[in-house]
Amino acid sequence: MPHISTPRLACTALLWLVAGSAMATELDAQNLNCVILPDEVVDISSSVPGVLEAMLVDRSDRIEKGQVLARMESSVEQAVNALAGARAAAISELRLREAELGYDEQHRDRLTQLQQRHVASSQSLEDAERTAEAAHWRLRLAQERREEAQLDQQRARAILNQKTIRSPIDGVVIARHHSVGEHVNSEPVVTVARLNPLRVEVLTPIDMFGKITPGMVMDVRAEVDPDTRRLARVVAVDPVADAGSGMFAVELTLPNPDNALPAGIKCYSAMVDEHAPAIPGPAAPAEPSSTVAAAPSTFRTVPQQATAQTASAQGHESPVSDQSLCRVFPSVVGAATSSRIVSTAVALGGHAHKTPTQVPVVNGYIVATPQADSQQLRQWQQRLRDAGERDTAILQRGEFARRLTMGAYNGPQSAERRRAHIEELGINAEVLPRTRQSSGWDIEVQLPQPLPAPARSAPLAQFVERLRSEAVPCNDARAASL
Repeated sequence: MPHISTPRLACTALLWLVAGSAMATELDAQNLNCVILPDEVVDISSSVPGVLEAMLVDRSDRIEKGQVLARMESSVEQAVNALAGARAAAISELRLREAELGYDEQHRDRLTQLQQRHVASSQSLEDAERTAEAAHWRLRLAQERREEAQLDQQRARAILNQKTIRSPIDGVVIARHHSVGEHVNSEPVVTVARLNPLRVEVLTPIDMFGKITPGMVMDVRAEVDPDTRRLARVVAVDPVADAGSGMFAVELTLPNPDNALPAGIKCYSAMVDEHAPAIPGPAAPAEPSSTVAAAPSTFRTVPQQATAQTASAQGHESPVSDQSLCRVFPSVVGAATSSRIVSTAVALGGHAHKTPTQVPVVNGYIVATPQADSQQLRQWQQRLRDAGERDTAILQRGEFARRLTMGAYNGPQSAERRRAHIEELGINAEVLPRTRQSSGWDIEVQLPQPLPAPARSAPLAQFVERLRSEAVPCNDARAASL
């Protein structure tokens, strides 16, 4: 999402003409002036006016998305929420209408049998049928009133939640605009800046227009540490130049793990030469079918017999050498991941041996109570039903035996929200992963030494670098395994 604007470009250009000349004399003339800024700055305000009751963060505090920053005075909203909760939990009228319906239906059935034997009159049967029908609709009315009470409770809870101010992003607090006891309308209460990644705006001469495109990598040196070379990726190029300065703006994204680099400082940027290492791009969504299990990597010697069989099957003659490098990938799940490991090993002049194995894979999550006896489980289930929760079941067999479950979910976030709601009703619950056994492989890789350097533009460059850094000489692996 581009952040560049032409008026700001003119102001930034003027800033550099005045304040950047001292640093420019120490660096190469081809370096481009730039400024390092937060990726995003958010003025967080309250959605409703009120009096600030508590401020839970201070300047320079690191915060996470969803963290509570401040609370507004909410005694009235809490009382309304409590009243709505009590009405939603009330079941007396519902039970009364159920009992009336049961009695009226039994009376109607008895009169039906008597009328068939010509003992009761048709008028008495019609009266009984009318009474049973009315009881049925009175029960339906009670159910609708309870549903309305539950919706009122949700509305009261939503109004109460508006009194809590939460952070929409991960970041750092850079300003507090109000203190406890002050009245707040629509003005900001806290300002938060996201510092990972950082945003870099580069002022580029117009004669370089067309030479810089999104996706390219540029070198960035900050004024606080000009000797350190950092790589940033181009995300936007301003198509409108500034006529006064003869410059156009280029926006970069710069990784900043642990917030090691401050924002709001000057920097210099330059084009990266063709031999510079690549940097990772935006993270792609994880593929469930192509994941590597979280088990730690291990190193061991590739058996000579297994290696010879693998080489023969692939048409390669590659006997085990004491100068080879060995690397083991345990519990690899997914054909795409295993094929990538094998093809990379072959591309580097080595080979791989795959051994089938079974790998436990998380297949979803359930929300359930701790294990308990049947009587306790039934009591919990009845309490939830009284509160309007019907999606419950007592499990008697399997890995979750002797638990009361409140639903199955694909992701941990949905399961956690469900667990929090159940605990609000007074029932202890926990999120438990469901696992299944999936077919996978233990992959043993043997590589020549020294390894060739991968091309910078190769799609697997990052993976190859990891392979190079974690492999060890087979002699060392053999000694470690003894």
